[in-house]
Amino acid sequence: MPGIVIVGVQWGDEGKGKATDLLGERTDWVVKFNGGNNAGHTVVIGDEKYALHLLPSGILSPGVNAVIGNGVVIDLEVLFAELGALQARGLDVSRLKVSASAHIITQYHRTLDKVTERFLGKKMIGTTGRVLTKLDILTGLKEIPVCVAYDVDGERFDEVPVNQTDFHHATPILENFPGWDEDISTARTFEDLPQTAQDYVLTLEKMSGTRISVIGVGAARDAVIVRHDLLD
Repeated sequence: MPGIVIVGVQWGDEGKGKATDLLGERTDWVVKFNGGNNAGHTVVIGDEKYALHLLPSGILSPGVNAVIGNGVVIDLEVLFAELGALQARGLDVSRLKVSASAHIITQYHRTLDKVTERFLGKKMIGTTGRVLTKLDILTGLKEIPVCVAYDVDGERFDEVPVNQTDFHHATPILENFPGWDEDISTARTFEDLPQTAQDYVLTLEKMSGTRISVIGVGAARDAVIVRHDLLD
């Protein structure tokens, strides 16, 4: 049986939930295969807003089987709170399935995590503080800095240094691209975007060597520009 895998390539906030929601009604199963509830995503359907942390966004699509896989770390308190919140709003959560091999965390683990982060200080990884990649978030920036390489003691690395010593001494090499001030939330075609926004997307395609199929322009479910079908 063929499957589609949605993977984030930074530290979160890439729009995985929105991409999953867009595909949800066209699939039979939506599986969250790793991660935990330390972050999450928001799905806006009409006037309703749903904030999910552990539950796969497929839980919001009628007839879709939602699965929490064995690579997910489950905080039971959070899981039951999410299920209860959806049930209180009239949603059917009976299709949810949870792997018996999924990991369970307790209050002890949460406390240990906080203590560890405190001792790391400025080197802490954190969970949700990275810059978002969705296009609407960039509106209003005069310039948009893009990391194109890394400098390690005068040596240029075009990829993230894999050696830990090099990684901790790496500083980003940035290129700045013109931003835009226009509201893009109503854009539904690529041509609706300001020229500088179009140029930014095309530049990212060229730099990454891959096409950008869907562009998020707002929080609503339909606030996207589809340049290529995600199932193509």
